[in-house]
Amino acid sequence: MSLVEELIDDVLVLHPDERLDVTTGPELSHGVARLYREGHRRLLIDFSGVNYVSSLGLAACLKAAKVTQEQGGRLALCGLTGMVAEVFDL
Repeated sequence: MSLVEELIDDVLVLHPDERLDVTTGPELSHGVARLYREGHRRLLIDFSGVNYVSSLGLAACLKAAKVTQEQGGRLALCGLTGMVAEVFDL
């Protein structure tokens, strides 16, 4: 998985691509934790390039949300479409 980072004003936008699963999910959650350690407090994860999310990928997002809460940050998701949106709706 490629996790491209883009800073827009004071919001760091993360652009994961293709799949979020058992292999790539930990990359996302570790990446979010690293960004908070680096001092970023406002994160946006853009899922427009993601076409598959497994239950373990969803768990990685929940872990990222937990880290966000612990660090007093803000986390938002966007670009959820199709089957990826359905996973998050459940």
